[in-house]
Amino acid sequence: MDKSIQKWYLKKSVLIVAILTIGPFALPLIWFNPSFNKRVKVLLSIAIIIFIIILNYALGVILIKSMKILQDSYQSMLKMQ
Repeated sequence: MDKSIQKWYLKKSVLIVAILTIGPFALPLIWFNPSFNKRVKVLLSIAIIIFIIILNYALGVILIKSMKILQDSYQSMLKMQ
């Protein structure tokens, strides 16, 4: 496809921004993009899904630690009164 008439949502720069901002919701942009072969589409999809799983796990750990710190802070404040 000629780059001058390529649709905006098929551009690789749009795809990168979409992956960084909306994560797995950008997967249809990968699968509808004719410039990628099936192997690349599968590899990109797996990589994005693994990244999202790792990110969610890390955010969960951070949330649990934050809640523990908050709970300890409230308990120490209650002991001071």
